[in-house]
Parts: sequence; C-alpha cells; structure tokens
Amino acid sequence: MKFKKYLLLLACLLWLPLTFSNAFAQDYLFEVPETDIQVYIESDGTVAIEYYYLFRNAPGAHVIDYVDIGMPGASRYSLSDISATIGGSPITDISSSDYVDGVALGLGSQSIQPGGSGIVFMRVENVRDIIYSASVEETKSYASMRFQPNYFGSEFILGSTALTITFHLPPGITDTEVPRYFSPKGWPGDEAPASMIDDDGRVIYQWYSENASASGVYEFGVAFPASLVPR
Repeated sequence: MKFKKYLLLLACLLWLPLTFSNAFAQDYLFEVPETDIQVYIESDGTVAIEYYYLFRNAPGAHVIDYVDIGMPGASRYSLSDISATIGGSPITDISSSDYVDGVALGLGSQSIQPGGSGIVFMRVENVRDIIYSASVEETKSYASMRFQPNYFGSEFILGSTALTITFHLPPGITDTEVPRYFSPKGWPGDEAPASMIDDDGRVIYQWYSENASASGVYEFGVAFPASLVPR
C-alpha cells in the first residue's frame, strides 16, 4: 500500500454516502486516486473509524470547500469525538451537516482548488450501539458488524480509486476462536480478504482493489466471538 495507515474501528452499521454540499454541487468534479479506511472494534463494544482520502480536483471544477460525511444516528456518536485534517492541518470547522445525516468538514483556507489535490483525513471514536448478535455456528455465540463505506455521487467522480479497507477485530482472540468474514457486496476485488495480525496483536481482515470506484456502493461484514465485547 502506498499511504500511511491509521488507527480505527467500527461495528454493524451502514454509513450514509459521503457527499459534497454546496448550492453549486453540480459543478464538483474530482478524482479520488487513493482511499484507506480503517475500522477498529474495541473491547468495550464501541467502534472507531478512520477515513483517508486523496482528492484530485478537476481543472475548472468547483473548489472543494466542504465535505459532508454520513454518520449513524446522532445518538450514537458525539461531535467532540471527531477529529479531522486537510493536508496535515487540523480542521476546526466540524459541525452537523445540513445536507446528510452526519457531519460537515469545512476546509476553509485549505480548500482544494481546481486542478489541485489534497488529503482529507477523519477519525471518529466511541461510536455506540452498532454491534449485533450473529448466527454463525450453533455451538458458539458470535457478534457481528456490517459496514458500507461512504461513497460519492457518480456524477462527481472521474477515474478509479485504489481502495483499502481494514477491519481490526477486538483484542483477545485465541487460537481456538475462529473469526469470520461475510462475502462483500458489489466489491470488484477478491471476495476473501487478507488475514494477518496488526501491531497490537489483533486479528485483521483487509480487502484491497485498484479497480474500486469512489462512487461504488460496497458492503463488508465480520463476525467474532461475542465474549470479546459486552453483551
């Protein structure tokens, strides 16, 4: 992978599309050459998630000044648990979106100009109530989550994106406990993810495709022993 990894997690929820909000939204036109999504399922039952986007604005297109990111219901997260950067500089304008059920990131003086590029990173922690029970084996109790990454309207998108999505399962999985994954929906890459151990000793599942689309509607899911998170 070509870009820096970050930390994060998440549970069984479908995220709403990530869109750009402006009265002149029809003028937005951009590429997203690289996307990296890190999903972390914590032992306290909460989820953290990080989005890394490399945007390349088209010449003559509207400046990318706001990014609206869909979130679960407002009762499941707090604005105070969200942080973001543009080009490594903190984004201080983080508010509830007027356009989607989620948040708006105001890029301010770091807005991405026509013909320019920029990296937007967002992290949300302590997402609650998105892990559910799952029927995997009759002899064991499993918890699960399903996740639909943010996506853009196809009318805004040029080209393809190299997309990586990584699930970090809760710590504590032993050799006798078998986590599972669900076959992704709409995914242009391999159905089976790579499986490995991260730097914190967690089992991770990772999907990657160079042929994904920033407007693609994909769904992923994982399951793990229910004993690893609160009931």
